[in-house]
Order: sequence, then structure tokens, then C-alpha cells
Amino acid sequence: MNNLFLSLTYIVLMGFGFPLMRFISLHFDVLTNNAVRFLAGASVLILGLMIFRRKDLQSLLKKPADVGLVVFIASIMTANMFFFIKGLALTTALSASVFALISMPLGIMVAALFFKDERQKARQPRFIVGSLIALAGALAFILLTPQANDASQDFLLGSLFLTFAISIQAVQNLFIKQFTKRQPTIVISAGVSFVAGLIFLGFAFASGDIFSLKNESIDWLAALIGTGIYGILAGMLFAFYIIGHLGIVVFNVLGLMIPFVTAIISYLFLGENIQPLQLVAVGVAVFGCAVAIRAKKPA
Repeated sequence: MNNLFLSLTYIVLMGFGFPLMRFISLHFDVLTNNAVRFLAGASVLILGLMIFRRKDLQSLLKKPADVGLVVFIASIMTANMFFFIKGLALTTALSASVFALISMPLGIMVAALFFKDERQKARQPRFIVGSLIALAGALAFILLTPQANDASQDFLLGSLFLTFAISIQAVQNLFIKQFTKRQPTIVISAGVSFVAGLIFLGFAFASGDIFSLKNESIDWLAALIGTGIYGILAGMLFAFYIIGHLGIVVFNVLGLMIPFVTAIISYLFLGENIQPLQLVAVGVAVFGCAVAIRAKKPA
């Protein structure tokens, strides 16, 4: 698959994903929300594997070490998503997506410490220049966002939760990158989402929150399941593939572009505002991101 096309597809899908997840997070408890979403997405992936790639699934199950790594990554992701959804509910769809600004330098720094190819990528002049341009555009975009000056207690608490989430994600991506060298991306995504879903389901039962589903309408349940399938395919399958094939550094640069798509969707459907000057910032960031992505692969 063409890397640029793959990157653009991921950006657009995740741009839609933040408003969808925020919409759902305002209606369902975080534990029930994640339990149903992860299990719904995992069911689709596992079904696809059983029909088209059963040998790959069987190969994973025959390797205890790989199964253990699936459980470990799923446990980290459980903490990541718990804080992310809590933060999303207390802030805005746009605010959640712009936390990519923090995750970018953090993710690149952590990846460069552990992987030689990531260090080589991060040192390329074209990549550095493109990343700085994209970062400048994203910063300008955020500073022009009305929500950036929201200092309410809920907003600050939500921001703290989002900070926890991106910190956990930086560590999580290290294990995902290494794991993609041993197992296909779809197998990892199916296993991790299934185990994470079971963990959230256990907490949801323990808290009693899961029983609230019996009072929900079919429409809301369908929306929750649909959002789960969408989120796992876009936010996990695509993300894991990019981490494994393009690298953690590129993955973090792509994160800078997601707020722009999110802003458009939030403007159209959630009533969040976009300032005219933000469109200029979008153009700057798009240019910078394109320059960074097109940097040559390390030798």
C-alpha cells in the first residue's frame, strides 16, 4: 500500500474517530464504553481471521510467549484507553486530538532511545524541517482555538487524564513496533483488542456499570458497537500497521494532522468553532507533514 495514501487514510479516519468517541463517551460509562467497543472491534477482526487467515491466528495461539505479549500490551492499552476516554469526556473532541502535540516529541524521544532506525529517521534534515513546520502549524492552530483558554476544573482534570494516556501510549508503541516483526498486524490487533475488551468487561461487571446496558435503546447500543468496530479498525489496525512499517517517529508526525480533520467534523456536527486564521495554520501543517513523510528511509 502506498505510504502517503495509507497515511492520509489514517489521518482522515482518526479525524472522524475523535468526535465519534467523544459523542459516545458522554452517554456511556468509561468501563462499559470500552468493554463493548473493544469486544465489538475484536469480533470483526477475529471473524475475518477465521475466514481468510486462520493459519495466522493458529500460529499466534501456538506461541505462549506471543500470547503473553498480547496480554501485556492489552493491559497497557487498558490503562491508556481508560485515561483517554475519561479525558475525552471532560474536555472536547478537538482538545483530545491536539494532545498529539505532546505525544509527538515524547513518542519520538522514547522511540529514538530504543530503535536505531527511529534515530536515523529523526536525524534526517528533511524530516526535522518538515516536522518543525508541521509542529508550528499545529501550535498556531491550537492557540487560535477557543477551547485552548478553557481553565475550568473539568477541563484541567481531563487534560491531566489525556497526559497520562499519551505517556502510556509512548511506552506501548515500543512493544507494538517490536511485535509487528513477529506477527501480522491484524493478528496483533485482534488479540490485543479482544484481551483489552475482556479486562474492561471484568471491571464493568465488578462495578455494576455493565448492567446499565439493559436500559439502553437499540439505537444507542448500535451506535456503541459501530463506534467500537470503527475505532478498532482505524485506531488500532491502521495505527499498528503504520508503527510497524513506517515507524513510531512517522506515526507521531501523522498525529499532528488529526486535529485539523477533527476540527472540521467537530465544527459540522458538534458546534465547535473554527477561526479563519486556523485555515492558514492547516496549510502550513499539511505542507510540513508531507515533507516529513516523504523523507528517505534510513539506509
